[in-house]
Amino acid sequence: MIEKLKAGSQIDELLIVTFTEAAAREMKERIQVALQMAINQESQEPKKTTFRSAVAIITHRKYFNTTCLLFNGHSAVFII
Repeated sequence: MIEKLKAGSQIDELLIVTFTEAAAREMKERIQVALQMAINQESQEPKKTTFRSAVAIITHRKYFNTTCLLFNGHSAVFII
């Protein structure tokens, strides 16, 4: 996922699917850590700004949340 962001994708263009709410929370935390590492390692300011924006979306904006759906008899959690 972080590689997609490095390649120019925006966080709100990605659909990340997990099958439990706990896994969704863990994935969100992993994404935040990976983005912070990318910010620290990146030398180009425009990319740093992109990564900071992604962190803000994940951390502060209400539309980045989890939604539980039923998929083939199993619950699926979509982080959007």
